[in-house]
Amino acid sequence: MIKKIFLGIPIFIVFLYLSTILTLPKEGVWYKFEELAQKKSVVISGDEVRDNFINLNISNGEILFQNMSIVNFGEITIYPFVFFNRIEIRNLKTGKDISQFGDYIFTEASFNHDISAPEKIVFKGEGNFGKLNGRINIKKREIDILLFPNKKTEKNKQLMKNFKKDDSLGGYLYYGSF
Repeated sequence: MIKKIFLGIPIFIVFLYLSTILTLPKEGVWYKFEELAQKKSVVISGDEVRDNFINLNISNGEILFQNMSIVNFGEITIYPFVFFNRIEIRNLKTGKDISQFGDYIFTEASFNHDISAPEKIVFKGEGNFGKLNGRINIKKREIDILLFPNKKTEKNKQLMKNFKKDDSLGGYLYYGSF
């Protein structure tokens, strides 16, 4: 009897976890996020939203900040796994209003958030600029980026003036706060 109870508890926990992920109103959360972003002058427009049970896909959208086109994206996939969350972005391009900094394209980027370190978000990406890795500390409001630029990006003085070369890491570092 006791053995059945101890075997039943983990099965119940797994069932509860999976049913939470599958029934989470992902589209509703996304629309609430858009609503909150608008209060900060960020508008996400033209996006198509699809709930795929385990993840949420947002495709073909544009992000505007104070009516300026910041980025266009091909696809964003959000995996809300409660204890570990992941966002994958494909085909992220600089918007027309900030193209003076260069036409940069992220072919892919990912952001990971783990409940064991709730104040940190780890990200990485690659594109026509090179590769980058970084961390965001939400509590301290800090961001660290390690950039491995290609030759073209390395020559862009306007972009690279914020990064410091670090030979020990083989790239360029940026430390900032927000």
